[in-house]
Amino acid sequence: MYILEACKACGVTRKAAAYYEEQGLISPRVLENGYRDYSMQDVRRLRRIAALRSLGLTIRDIRDVLTGDEKQSLRKLAAQGNLNLETLTEKQKLLQTLAATGDWQSMQAQAEQLDRRQSILRRMLDKFPGLFGQYALAHFAPYLQEPVTTREQQDAFDTVVDFLDNVDMSIPPALLSEVEETMLTISQEDIHNVSQSLRQAAENPEKYLAENKEAMEAYLSIRQTPAYQATPGYRLMMEMKKLNQQNGYNDVFLPAMRKLSPAYEAYYQKLLLANEALLKAYPEANGQQE
Repeated sequence: MYILEACKACGVTRKAAAYYEEQGLISPRVLENGYRDYSMQDVRRLRRIAALRSLGLTIRDIRDVLTGDEKQSLRKLAAQGNLNLETLTEKQKLLQTLAATGDWQSMQAQAEQLDRRQSILRRMLDKFPGLFGQYALAHFAPYLQEPVTTREQQDAFDTVVDFLDNVDMSIPPALLSEVEETMLTISQEDIHNVSQSLRQAAENPEKYLAENKEAMEAYLSIRQTPAYQATPGYRLMMEMKKLNQQNGYNDVFLPAMRKLSPAYEAYYQKLLLANEALLKAYPEANGQQE
């Protein structure tokens, strides 16, 4: 069909369709007379572009969805939207507080910390592949609320940002897609619950191990089987573990996070104690922790 018919079918203007073509999002066949001939595939793509634009996505976001792994891209954009919404809500609260108190100094300090927090979390979501990015947000976000007041903290923040800007977390696309296919039912709430469960284990490892004894023993037993070690989830964990050893995650990123956030340093020490409790209860778990 011609451009006017295609635009009518998709609910977009001719100017918008021309812009999407200019941006390389659609490529209708150009006839000898200069008219655009839209195939059914072109119309389907144009309709998707219009739908994504109605959700407020940028051209870059839409290109990522159309040219990459669609499901992974959409999940990532949804997580980014949640982060943006959370940040906007916090900024609204700061405006309301400023209106009530007139304390510009306090507002500016809190706004700067909010920007630093979003800067780190946005980079995590962008760099860590698939669900790992969303888990990183749930895991680290609670410990990025504190103000940066010392030179050591500022240096640590710069190190974290530099690491995230330059780290290579490339996972074989086929493996990542395979994992994502098996985890489509995992929600943001599920990811939050996993992170919360880890914090509970760190707070009281003996109680956690006692309450989850059967599940822990079953998991450690299953981990030894070739069937489990052949699963996409296990292979992805091993790939991530190898990457973290190679790219400085353990030697650069985590030490910087501990210096940046006293709250995270306290949590990290609790995790070490929890790990000791786990190995004491289950020596066979040595070398198996992700």
